[in-house]
Amino acid sequence: YFTWDRFWSVKYSLTKSINIDFTANNKARIDEPVGALDTKEKKDTVRRNFWKFGRNVGYDHIFNASYNLPFQLFPSLDWINVKARYGATYSWVASPLALTSLGNTIRNSQDYQITADVNFKNLYQKSKFLKPYTQPDIKKTKQEYADAFSKYKELDNAAQTKIIKKKEDIERKIDDIERAEKDTSKTKEDIKKLVAEKKQLKNDLRQLKVDKRKLLEPANPALDYIMRPLMMLQRASFSYDVKRTTVLPGFLPSPLLFGEDFKQQAPGAGFLFGAQKDTNWLNKIAAKGWISSDTTINYQFIQTKQQNINLKVSLEPYRDLRVDISLQKTKGETYSEFFKTTSAGAPFQHLTPQVNGNMSMSFLMLKTIFGKVDQNNFSNAFYKFQELRATYSEKFGGLNPNSDTIYINDSIKLPNFKEGYGPFSQDVLVPSLIAAYTGKNPNSVRLNPLKTMPLPNWRISYNGIAKTKWGKKLFTSFNITHGYNSTFSIGSYITNLNYLNTPGYFNEDLYYVPQRIDSLSGNYYSYYSIPQVTITEQLSPLLGIEIAWKNSLITNFEFKKSRTLGLSLLDYRLTETRSTEYVAALGYKLAKFKIPFKIKGKRITLNNDINLRADFSYRDDKTVNYRLDQNIAEPTRGQKTISLAATIDYIINNKLNVRVFYDFRRTTPATLASYPTRTHRGGITFRFSLTP
Repeated sequence: YFTWDRFWSVKYSLTKSINIDFTANNKARIDEPVGALDTKEKKDTVRRNFWKFGRNVGYDHIFNASYNLPFQLFPSLDWINVKARYGATYSWVASPLALTSLGNTIRNSQDYQITADVNFKNLYQKSKFLKPYTQPDIKKTKQEYADAFSKYKELDNAAQTKIIKKKEDIERKIDDIERAEKDTSKTKEDIKKLVAEKKQLKNDLRQLKVDKRKLLEPANPALDYIMRPLMMLQRASFSYDVKRTTVLPGFLPSPLLFGEDFKQQAPGAGFLFGAQKDTNWLNKIAAKGWISSDTTINYQFIQTKQQNINLKVSLEPYRDLRVDISLQKTKGETYSEFFKTTSAGAPFQHLTPQVNGNMSMSFLMLKTIFGKVDQNNFSNAFYKFQELRATYSEKFGGLNPNSDTIYINDSIKLPNFKEGYGPFSQDVLVPSLIAAYTGKNPNSVRLNPLKTMPLPNWRISYNGIAKTKWGKKLFTSFNITHGYNSTFSIGSYITNLNYLNTPGYFNEDLYYVPQRIDSLSGNYYSYYSIPQVTITEQLSPLLGIEIAWKNSLITNFEFKKSRTLGLSLLDYRLTETRSTEYVAALGYKLAKFKIPFKIKGKRITLNNDINLRADFSYRDDKTVNYRLDQNIAEPTRGQKTISLAATIDYIINNKLNVRVFYDFRRTTPATLASYPTRTHRGGITFRFSLTP
């Protein structure tokens, strides 16, 4: 055979805001008879295959459409920017000639995105009264404001005087035109000239009014503390992105044009352009004969969904104080099943349907990060975690009509727990962990962790101290920062094949009504199996200070704190890692530091900068494994680390740099598995550059 590939590409802009493009690729083979083409019949066969455009072995296309909402066309709404995009792909892959009974494989994808950017600062600047309070200039004193206001009134009055004078000139010009029309000695050209002069005067008047509107009344310092917080919302951005795919094996029709079999209208325009069908669609197309009934098919029908949500907000409640708030959630799911017949002539069946996925989102559990830890390594949050299990057992038991008595497992009876929801039930443990470590009311925590709502993270910065009167004398810059970041994640979850639901319940309600109990644990089989839940948080930093002094001194300080929780739902252990770190740095630059020395009796004095720097850090890490109901908190790793680093850098010339350094590090382990260490390292480094 030989191949014949065909390509199509179309791009079209319906409007300036709507753009569409379509690209297709078809792969075909021109089959040849076996052996040499030495007979008329063989040559005719090749010709027929050629004029049939060959035998299709693959087809794919990509479709994209985007739309920018035309807010920029409306002056009152041009501070809003919204974009929408839709993308779709489709592919068809032929089965081998020897296995045509297995059918072909088709797949499609759908991707729709919405992004919005709202610039509230531009909205405020549309108001002549609010615009001065959006400017980044330094706040004025009362006297400076009085002088600026006086100058503004002077310019405003002058502009108003010009406008009044220009209006008078226009009135006089109108009178001149009326007299000229009555004066028979005036020609048409004279009248046209007067009309043109009137038109020019009106244009001048229009420009004077524009110039007057551009004059801004200075911001009143007495109102600054009121207006700034009212306008603190500066910018907001939002994005929502959903990607979905479908893979269907055993598909019998072959494409004729643009991926469609027009005789059978398969697979349909909707599927060609990204539509994601449900399993009922499989039943319909199987009834039409589009799906292979070969019982040896062993490929799954697969659908995936990836969802991303991001929100960012910028606030400036006061000058030089900036607060950035972010919120995000990512969730991915894959649905798979075997759709086939198990014997000749038997109906199609949906076999072993299963969902697996993962989830991650921004979170918040700041309330308990400073909680006390006793001498046995137990925290108040862990005690609360164990205590809340009975509360959530009661909640789940109240929702499940099958749970009508107390928890019993062999000879163990726990009257505080409901039937099937014992102290080690996955359904009970996860919301108990969330409520205990976030410090929330148990009634406000969702029972299904996959329905947990994302919570905000933030970063705060302030650099206004160096701009104050007294700060200008001492500092070149003075920055204060604070940041908080936390993530709640479920690395994987999968449909529990042992789960058996209660008849009469559907969709989300199925999560709360299991009826099959595990004989080993005495707990209901959960709708999803979740092996582990992880929560991380970092105060990075809790407090950060960076100061550059006028005298070339640099001082930095950071206090960081972090925590990581990992709840294993396989062996029912909670692992908690806590970390506290202090970092301090001190630097100084000696400008034109003189170093005299002799070379062959000749005295030479270097007059270059020397940089001195010292860094100190203290870090305390500890990881503890908690065993539920066993009163065991076992440290497994961790250490206390103290480090000191000092350097002296001297630039001899643009080629040679000399550095003297000393590093000290002391480590004290938190367990007996390792031993304390101390390291000292020092020396001198010469760095020579060969670059011209």
